[in-house]
Amino acid sequence: MADGQAAAWQAGAAATATAEAAEGASSDLLQPHQQQPEPSPSQPQSQQQQQQPQQPDQPPAPAFTVDWITPHAHVWQQHIVPRLAGRPGVTALEIGCWEGRSALWLLAHVLTGPGSALVCVDPFELAHPPFARNRQVFEANLAASGERGRVRFLHMRSVAALPLLLMEALQPPQPPLPLPAPAADKPSAAPAAAAAPAAGAAAPAVKAAAAGSAPVAAPAPPPRAAAPAPMPSPHPPQPHSPRPQPAPQLPPPPPPHLQLVAVPRPGLDLVYIDGSHLRADVITDAVMAWPLLKVGGLLVFDDYAWPQYADNPVCHPRQAVDAFLQLFGHQLDVLSTGYQVMALRTAAT
Repeated sequence: MADGQAAAWQAGAAATATAEAAEGASSDLLQPHQQQPEPSPSQPQSQQQQQQPQQPDQPPAPAFTVDWITPHAHVWQQHIVPRLAGRPGVTALEIGCWEGRSALWLLAHVLTGPGSALVCVDPFELAHPPFARNRQVFEANLAASGERGRVRFLHMRSVAALPLLLMEALQPPQPPLPLPAPAADKPSAAPAAAAAPAAGAAAPAVKAAAAGSAPVAAPAPPPRAAAPAPMPSPHPPQPHSPRPQPAPQLPPPPPPHLQLVAVPRPGLDLVYIDGSHLRADVITDAVMAWPLLKVGGLLVFDDYAWPQYADNPVCHPRQAVDAFLQLFGHQLDVLSTGYQVMALRTAAT
């Protein structure tokens, strides 16, 4: 009995498996065919390749090895983003770019208004040859982000780039070209042109008259009388005192549209200094960038609390930042003094 029951169970299981297989096969027949039809042998190979869908080339995502902006993003969100994000035409200057992570963060969170742009300054391999790899990564990350068109990259030291930006800011607006004077205001040249032929015609007549006449001796001039000798002066000569020289006449000032601008026209809303950490370089960058910063603009020093070289002030930014805040403290308000120092420019002088 048990053997017969087991055989029945096996037969039932086999029948069930056969039915499921048949059902699966029938369901596959009801599904649309997902495979591409095989090309006919007579179809050219070029047409076969054109029928295959082309996969668009996706640019690689930005790649970074370090992250020096995210740990301080909350401070930027507190002091920088509310003042600049969304405003049109905001321009920022970043000294020191490394791999471009902070540049892309600024473009994504601060320079979000229409017409906003970023100026990046970094010498890379010009300062240290192994940094050529960082320049390649920086350029690749800009291309991958699609923001290359909003970035002006100055591949030079900041001591050369900042004077260039200052000279650009010193250039006055170009005046319109003066219109030519109307023809009625110009003196007519017709009388002079008419007099020239008459004078030319009279000259040959005078020469002909002189050639036909006999030579006449010119009368001798009368002898000159000798000049009387000067009488001696009864008064001895006195030393002459120097006469006062008249003040030199200064040229008139140029018209207003040709006057040079005495100070640069500030055009930056944000200056982020994160280049060389040498004390002298940091104070140089800050002093040269300050005339370019608008009133209401923001200045950020990085690595104020940098743990490296803390015992070597020559190689650390802290003393340079402190000196700048002391020199220009009457023109700014300090917003934050943590690992980074942020200041708001409040006055032009």
